Amino acid sequence: MSLGGVVGAVMLGVGAACSGPAGPLVLVDPCWENPSSAAPPAELRCTGLYDDWAARRVAGNVHAFSPGTALWSDGAQKQRWLYLPPGQPIDASDPDEWVFPVGTKAWKEFSVGGRRVETRLYAKVSGDRWQRATYVWSPDQTAASRADDGIRNWEGTGYEIPPVTDCDKCHAGRRDRLLGVEAIGLGEASATGLPLELLVRQGRIVPALDGAAAQLPLAMPPAQRAALSWLHVNCGVSCHNRAADARAMGTRLFLRLELGQVTAARQGAGALDPIVTTVAVATRAARWPGLRITAGSPAQSQLFRLASSRGPDQMPPLLSHLPDPEGTRILREWIESLGPPR
Repeated sequence: MSLGGVVGAVMLGVGAACSGPAGPLVLVDPCWENPSSAAPPAELRCTGLYDDWAARRVAGNVHAFSPGTALWSDGAQKQRWLYLPPGQPIDASDPDEWVFPVGTKAWKEFSVGGRRVETRLYAKVSGDRWQRATYVWSPDQTAASRADDGIRNWEGTGYEIPPVTDCDKCHAGRRDRLLGVEAIGLGEASATGLPLELLVRQGRIVPALDGAAAQLPLAMPPAQRAALSWLHVNCGVSCHNRAADARAMGTRLFLRLELGQVTAARQGAGALDPIVTTVAVATRAARWPGLRITAGSPAQSQLFRLASSRGPDQMPPLLSHLPDPEGTRILREWIESLGPPR
């Protein structure tokens, strides 16, 4: 079936047949109770996100949430939901690399100009395997159907829906692949829906983590707090971290906030990777002479130049076609606060 045919498919009532990505209609459980036996369903309504598709009512066992600092997505508005199978907690033995129980599902919906554009699904189907799918909403907003090939330029707006094959270019930066559900992001005071302290109180994380310990020190200058949080979410969680499969691990530019380092910093000891590997550190590429961050001078800081522009060497390298104006402001203020330029 062509992409246009998939996106324009007519949605059926909950409990009825759902069309496969290619081929005849097949019966699919609306809650997708046995996802390991088949590819993700062709229609979003069959994934378990909604218990009433017509009313767009999210299922009672699916929880909306938002980390304290949001990932920039070219201005798209986002909603996130998480389903955790009952009685099966997240394994936080390594507090920076959570391992999720089989059956976990996460959805992220992107809207542009008030219209739903796409909803992405990640579903853990075995101990070492996640299934993923992207559902594109029809123009009349009545259908959301799989479009694994993505759309480079959605309706001429410049917004890009990535192909499913691109998912692991970012998600490989986490040992258990799921992004956005981690201690630092959910530990921020501004996190909503499923903040870290709530997950701990409900016994959904074992062993329990100290929510306060996941927050940057209150004594840290506000400009620095904002910049480190932005770098963590937009650069560090997926690529610029110490994980073996992280896309940018080899650069030795580490922008992820590690929980142990944050805890030590709150106690007045230790240093944070996003500072140690950037401020006054020489770049590693000949085409980018100078320092990663030159104190007091955004214009002379490689990190600022790459984050505030778009082109062959932009940061991040994938999906984004517009720099984040708020992120650019945050980075500029932090670098300027570090002192006069050298």
